[in-house]
Amino acid sequence: MSDWFEKWHSWRKEQSRYPGQGTFAGIVYCALGLGEAGELIGEVKKAWRDDRGSISDERTEKIILELGDVLWYVDAMCEELNVSLEEVATANRKKIEARKAHERSIG
Repeated sequence: MSDWFEKWHSWRKEQSRYPGQGTFAGIVYCALGLGEAGELIGEVKKAWRDDRGSISDERTEKIILELGDVLWYVDAMCEELNVSLEEVATANRKKIEARKAHERSIG
């Protein structure tokens, strides 16, 4: 993890105050918080609907803010599960690479 991101992660941990932190309820809270992805989807939808598929600087800023909210909950969920974001990214990469290998072997 980059030094900057490590500092952000530490800052996020210091700011975190939510129900059930450190228990199963904390996991549930973080999972529900990932509903923020819906806000992100809403901004993309508005770009498509209202801005005719163009992403203005203002819309980009709104999307960045929503991505930040999603990132906050992903990082908090990692903490609740006692895994690092790096572990999640590595597992995801392995899953995608295995999927690609399987698709090649089918066709």
